[in-house]
Amino acid sequence: MLYGTEVLREAGLDTKMALIANIGIGLVSFLASWAGLLVVSRVGRRSLLIFGQIGTLSAHLAIVVCSAILPYGTARGWATFGLLLPFLAFSQGAISTVTWFLLSSKFFKIILRLMSAEIFPLSMRGIGTGICMLSAWTTACTISQLFPICVNNFGQAFTFSGFFIFGSILLIFTWLYLPETRNKTLEQLECQFQNGDWLALKKPGISNAERRLNRKAAEAREEDEEEKKNRSLSIVKEENN
Repeated sequence: MLYGTEVLREAGLDTKMALIANIGIGLVSFLASWAGLLVVSRVGRRSLLIFGQIGTLSAHLAIVVCSAILPYGTARGWATFGLLLPFLAFSQGAISTVTWFLLSSKFFKIILRLMSAEIFPLSMRGIGTGICMLSAWTTACTISQLFPICVNNFGQAFTFSGFFIFGSILLIFTWLYLPETRNKTLEQLECQFQNGDWLALKKPGISNAERRLNRKAAEAREEDEEEKKNRSLSIVKEENN
């Protein structure tokens, strides 16, 4: 978004056409953000995150191939523009705490705050969220400063190849370690982390085993309350006698 016009000019469009095309990029970004907000609670953070990362990686790879094969000119410029649209649709509409570090999109800032508030246990949520936000803003600042330098010195193909490599690493990390927070309380997440139940962490809601444990705990509490109630009634009867 910050360098959309520069990317299109580097690909072969003139300044006027690059500015006009950048309006379309902003429109797609806006619409995709609203679409993501509508579906995030239905499909889950983790699933949408992985879907978005796969989409952005595919767009990165396509831009690399386009920049390497097509000669500098209008055709390459419009091809790059056509690839930037799905790239932004995936990056803005899909949710990724990790991909945000590379894309610096406004919608991911919203989701970054959402996920960082959900995955950290209550005892360290403040410092954990603070470290997460500091890392995000530092990375975003670094990328925004280095991107034009890399494009000017090494070209778009090399620059987007770097994005593709780092994005692939982040996708693997997300697949292996990021939990699904949909339909889970903070206490349930903390319990799953403590038990090391990674299969349950990657699924929305709680597992059947946890449901059985919760049901047994609820039944035990009811029995305790009933026993206390009966004991109180017995004491009252004895006092009356």
